[in-house]
Amino acid sequence: NGARAIPRLGVPSYNWWSEALHGVAVNGTTEFPEPIGLAATFDVPGIHAMAHDIGVEGRVVNEQAVRSGGSTIFHGLDFWSPNINIFRDPRWGRGQETYGEDPFLTAQMGVAFVTGLQGPDPHYYLTISTPKHFVVHSGPEPTRHFADVDVSKHDMEDTYLPAFRAAIVEGHAGSVMCAYNGINGQPACANEFTLEHTLRGAWGFQGYVVSDCDAVRDIFNGHHYRPSQPQASAISLERGMDNECADFGEAQGDSDYKPFLTAVQQGYLPESAIDRTLIRLFTARIRLGMFDPPSKVPYSRIPASELNSPAHRQLALRLAEESMVLLKNDGILPLRNVKRIAVVGPLADQTAVLLGNYTGYPTHTVSLLEGMKAAFPKATITYVPGTQFLSNQGTLVPASALTTADGKPGLQAEYRSGVGRTTVATPLASRVESSVDLSASSLPAGVASNSAFTVEWTGFLNPPKSGDYLIGIKADGFAQVTVGDEQVTRMYIEASNMGPVHLEKGHPVKLDVVYGRRGDEPEAQLIWAPVNNTPDPAAIAAARDADVVVAAVGITSRLEGEEMPVHYPGFLGGDRTDLKMPEPEEALLQAVAATGKPLVVVLMNGSALAATWEKEHANAILDSWYSGEEGGAAIAATLSGKSDPAGRLPVTFYKDVNQLPNFEDYSMKGRTYRYFTGEPLWPFGYGLSYTTFKYG
Repeated sequence: NGARAIPRLGVPSYNWWSEALHGVAVNGTTEFPEPIGLAATFDVPGIHAMAHDIGVEGRVVNEQAVRSGGSTIFHGLDFWSPNINIFRDPRWGRGQETYGEDPFLTAQMGVAFVTGLQGPDPHYYLTISTPKHFVVHSGPEPTRHFADVDVSKHDMEDTYLPAFRAAIVEGHAGSVMCAYNGINGQPACANEFTLEHTLRGAWGFQGYVVSDCDAVRDIFNGHHYRPSQPQASAISLERGMDNECADFGEAQGDSDYKPFLTAVQQGYLPESAIDRTLIRLFTARIRLGMFDPPSKVPYSRIPASELNSPAHRQLALRLAEESMVLLKNDGILPLRNVKRIAVVGPLADQTAVLLGNYTGYPTHTVSLLEGMKAAFPKATITYVPGTQFLSNQGTLVPASALTTADGKPGLQAEYRSGVGRTTVATPLASRVESSVDLSASSLPAGVASNSAFTVEWTGFLNPPKSGDYLIGIKADGFAQVTVGDEQVTRMYIEASNMGPVHLEKGHPVKLDVVYGRRGDEPEAQLIWAPVNNTPDPAAIAAARDADVVVAAVGITSRLEGEEMPVHYPGFLGGDRTDLKMPEPEEALLQAVAATGKPLVVVLMNGSALAATWEKEHANAILDSWYSGEEGGAAIAATLSGKSDPAGRLPVTFYKDVNQLPNFEDYSMKGRTYRYFTGEPLWPFGYGLSYTTFKYG
């Protein structure tokens, strides 16, 4: 993915890796609802308009990057979106990225996204869309690098392929990403049936195939499909993979392309195969207008004012309102003439939860609490989080709790150039720092705040008293925290993220903190807090004094997502092991409900929750998904009645995990509304309204 410059031919360097799942994944762009929420809109024209806006912003981002020195990762014009895998099982942590469990709905949304992102010009792409992950991939996350899944021809043609077929044949996607998993004995990025017979053969695909990141290495290391990496790289290229995602960051050295060179030298790969893939890749760059005068390219003069513009924010609000699914209402909604509202729940004042995963960071994101204050200006609104669960609040880990390997106070810090695994071994600076509290003013000499760098702090952590702690990092950039042998948390771009650990006083534990930043002001703080999951009495008191309680609860992309460290009950590696509401949140709901005041539950989630207690006891339940930068405004507009809840479930909500087959079984029997024979908690397509309506 890191294409080097070819000066003798006037070819500039280019990084093929950019993301735009629901907005360009950089700072300052419009971030729409997460796709599972977009699926709940059933609004195909709306998704097309959204994707076009994303493509427009992608052009501006790329032009700014090129003007400032070159196309770096996430600033290109090839976007690895949409994710049109079928959300076959609610335990999959990445289901939030998809358009739900139905092949037809997913196909319609996929075509709308592809055509919007690529634009209408017959000669030039606005940007290139890359439907992923081809094909079948839908969890579990911890086994994805080596799992080989058995899929019947019926399930393949009836469930797993239709959305990809539509995106290619109807949407004319310029690119496709092959998946990690094996399919019926062959890795997806070297699969004869999917890549040769189906994609290139039956569908006549002429574009390029990019691998999921490290998937070509998995052909050798994970699947053991070939006895060496050069042979694995060769078979992947021969069967239709054109662009290997090999490096997060800027490519250095020759480790990414050397296996292909070796394969040619050792006779495993003909040069003609490389010629073929070069033609595909340069055709894409030519159709993006990279080698033509700007005057010829219709998308070369888009003004920077399109980034997170008022019109784009308005569409983000509209789609968020359309995504709201009213699951229960005894008449309490919409809220009318309420004078005192108690808002509880750990997610009410957070914004990262609204953005989900694979996200950029807008200029402003509206929290639920902010939206409520705007929608109910005459009401007295009291907010108490009510539980520490999913809190991102902590204090700086003090120097008194940190020691270096040789017993000095603080941690050893090493600064290196580059971000991620492309960093060089020779440090820019090395010193002992009293704590992890980094800012531009505290950088050592030789490390510029506007350059790409990685810093790693190592040493030992010794708490003042024994107990359970939340520990993590508040940062702007890539960061991860490892305590002992466990990676406690990992995050990207900008947020706070904490995970649970048990610490014993007098027993120092190894600590490793990594932070990487590319440009802008660096920020990183190691934070912690003692664990306390009991409902806060202040929340109960606020409920007693209110006319109605609005509780913002659920899960976040810190718990469900892509191959991630999570150490809470019910979650594993980014996936879920059950469908229950998290216990600390349910305890809070039960405590405020015991006051006798009306309870409105606002769910935030990227997958189905078995909200059985809530269905029986709450007065109303609104599923808001991960609703994007205008999510708080959309939720409040729905609660107030300004907006009618228009969303319908794009997935089945099951009563519990026992209604599902084994997660690793890829047969569709017993899954989704098409093959599930039991009684769901709420069925696919369900959603109430403030109006009277019928389908016809």
